[in-house]
Amino acid sequence: MQRGSKNISNLSTKKEKGKPGRIGHYKDDFLRQVYLLAKLGARDQDIAAFFNVDGGTVDYWKKNKPDFVKEMKRGKWEFDFLVVEQLGRRALGYDYEETETSVVHDKFGNPHTNKKTMNKKMAPDVTAIIFWLKNRQRELWSDVNKHEITATLNLNETQTINIENQLTQQERELIRSISIKKLSAIHGVSSN
Repeated sequence: MQRGSKNISNLSTKKEKGKPGRIGHYKDDFLRQVYLLAKLGARDQDIAAFFNVDGGTVDYWKKNKPDFVKEMKRGKWEFDFLVVEQLGRRALGYDYEETETSVVHDKFGNPHTNKKTMNKKMAPDVTAIIFWLKNRQRELWSDVNKHEITATLNLNETQTINIENQLTQQERELIRSISIKKLSAIHGVSSN
């Protein structure tokens, strides 16, 4: 199989046991190829498989071939940008055109094609919204509310009591409210 003719989704990333990796012969032609592979979403192990080298070789090239790592990063950045753009579109919703084609026959039985173009709206995707918020504003949108209560009371210097279990529901809500106000102040957001 020629270099460049492999399908990224079918690349094998497993190395046979007992077979040492080899440092492949690096060529400047690899720059364009690594850029395109990374732009298509290839991971480091996919790139290694494409060039028919061990993952360690790709690591070596990344450390010792500045242009190689530069092109790889450029391609990965462009792919990531496209993914972020599409995630944003899904989260916010978008307009699109849909064309419906049908065949009708006239009174003589001759077929005629009718095309109807409609403007449609894709509603915002709640899952995409949740994913975005949980990753971009983790402190505010995480499923886990972390409220640590770390207070101990020393009794006779040998006994300690964890007061978290001693708090009333009202006291816990007060602590939560204070935590939310503190987070809001840190991020410059109104807590009301």
